[in-house]
Amino acid sequence: MKEKLTAKLLASLQITGHEHEVHDTTVGGLFVRVTAAGAKSYVVTWVRGRKKTLGRIGILTLEQARAEATQYLAEARTLGEPLAVTQGRRGTTLPSLREFIDDTYMPWFKTHHKGHEKTLHTLDNNFEAIMPQRLDAITGRDLDQIRTGWMQSGNQPSTVNRKMGSISGVFSRAVEWEYIDAHPMDRLKALKVDSMGLVRYLDAEETKRLREALDARQDEARAERESAIAVRS
Repeated sequence: MKEKLTAKLLASLQITGHEHEVHDTTVGGLFVRVTAAGAKSYVVTWVRGRKKTLGRIGILTLEQARAEATQYLAEARTLGEPLAVTQGRRGTTLPSLREFIDDTYMPWFKTHHKGHEKTLHTLDNNFEAIMPQRLDAITGRDLDQIRTGWMQSGNQPSTVNRKMGSISGVFSRAVEWEYIDAHPMDRLKALKVDSMGLVRYLDAEETKRLREALDARQDEARAERESAIAVRS
């Protein structure tokens, strides 16, 4: 759908349960994407199949989005690709971890999962050091240093994995919603306790299966909730 983007139109965007887009008629190549989960973001596209998320509505203004989209498009015409792509430049409006959790992740999580208070408590009380950082600035090393601190303080491996699972879910959604390109925990191996009580790191495949299992458990909880709602209605 194509329309001139305005503050009124942006405020009226509905969550339909399906992803949809509204393309701006003022700046060709700029559009707003509303995901099935309700995340609303500005996106720019310069050729077919090439696009980049600029920022979330409410953090990035319409004027800022148009200005940044115009820059992307001008660079693409002159250089073939925007410098944000060739040089890895990101907009200054990318949210911090704190902003992303409060404004985007937790509203979605509360809608789809039970026990959101416990998850938010875990995030608030264990990741203070990286909360002010922009999403794209957080690295696996940052998270490994936090985890090492827990282990030195006597946390059990199962507790450490549970805490890391909470933040992993945040970054999984940030990747899915195209705020960041890669998950910072992709190379961070989870902990495992063997039968002798010794701690070892999971290998890459084990870590992948653990993360998939955690995501599947969240999806199962959501399905059970939706089924219960359907029965009651």
